[in-house]
Amino acid sequence: MNPRRLIPALAAGVLIQGCAMQTSTPAVSPTASPTPAERLARYTTVKLDPDQAEAHYALADALTRAGDNAAAVPHWMETVRLQPRRTAAWANLGTALGRAGRLEGAARAFGEALRLEPDNAVLRGNLGAARYELALRELGAGNREAARKALAEALAADPGLRQRAAAQPDLARLLP
Repeated sequence: MNPRRLIPALAAGVLIQGCAMQTSTPAVSPTASPTPAERLARYTTVKLDPDQAEAHYALADALTRAGDNAAAVPHWMETVRLQPRRTAAWANLGTALGRAGRLEGAARAFGEALRLEPDNAVLRGNLGAARYELALRELGAGNREAARKALAEALAADPGLRQRAAAQPDLARLLP
């Protein structure tokens, strides 16, 4: 193993263990937000070795769980740059972009994840939801043609959205 990659990983592990030993806290559950010490350890690893995809993934995940989607986006983007076939990273990038209000980027990220796993119903639903929200945004801005296009793309990704769109009078008029 490359020592340059080993040292940041060891430093992160020591920092996390040291903080856990000092505070006597139980291990963090996978759904809980990371502690500040864990976020610091992940950040330190990225700074020491910026080409380590796992460090970017871990930091992006920590930031996303903490609700800081805007700060997580560059790390998700770096993860997919370093590991372009990692479906989960594309999906998480889409989620962070969507939560940050960047719906077009979210749809592109979900589309890339779906290209890697074409039979994944969850990804298909996420792509449809991003396009649906984009249709609503475009309609609200008065861009009927852009809304019609986004709605058609949403329905192509997730035909189940047709009922939801039909229940909203403004969108129902755009249905093909």
